[in-house]
Amino acid sequence: MSPTPVGLAAAADGTLLHALPFPAEALPVVAPARLREAWDAARIAATAEAEGPPRALLFRGTDGATHDLLIADSDARCWAMAVDHLAGLDTTAGIALLMRLLALVDLLARVRFLDPMFAVSAGGTEFHPALLDAAARQPLDAAGRFDAAAWKRLFSDRLESPAPRRAQPHPGVA
Repeated sequence: MSPTPVGLAAAADGTLLHALPFPAEALPVVAPARLREAWDAARIAATAEAEGPPRALLFRGTDGATHDLLIADSDARCWAMAVDHLAGLDTTAGIALLMRLLALVDLLARVRFLDPMFAVSAGGTEFHPALLDAAARQPLDAAGRFDAAAWKRLFSDRLESPAPRRAQPHPGVA
C-alpha cells in the first residue's frame, strides 16, 4: 500500500477526522528505524507537553461499517502530533506509523513478558532490535492493537529461561 492521501476534516469541536477506506488491520508495515524515530519524536513532544488536537481515525471495515479510534488522551495527542510532523497523518504511511507506535505502547503496558526486551531511563528507552522489528511488521487487529498471544509465540524462544539444572551429587558423596 503506497502512502496515499487520507481523507481529513475538522469536526465542530475541533477534533481532526482522518478517514481511511480500509480496516486498521490492512495498514502497511513500516521500517523499524522509522518507528524508532517516531518513538523518539513522541517522547520529546510528550516531555514538552506539545499536545495536539483530539483526533478520530475512521477505518472502513471489510463489512462496510466504520470503526473509530478516538485519540483524546493528552499523551496520545502529543504522540499523534509528533508523528504528524514526522510523517504526516494525511497519508496511510503516517497513519500506519502512528498506529504501530500506539499499539506498541499499549502492548508494553498490557504484558509483562516483554519487559526484558526494553529498558526505560531518564535518557530514553532502549529497545531490543527484535522488538522494534516486530512492532514494525506484526499485524494489527481491527481495533489497531497487537495480539499479545501472537507476540508471546513470536518471542517464546527469547523469553523462556532454561530449566534450572539439578545439582548432581559429587561422586563418592552420599
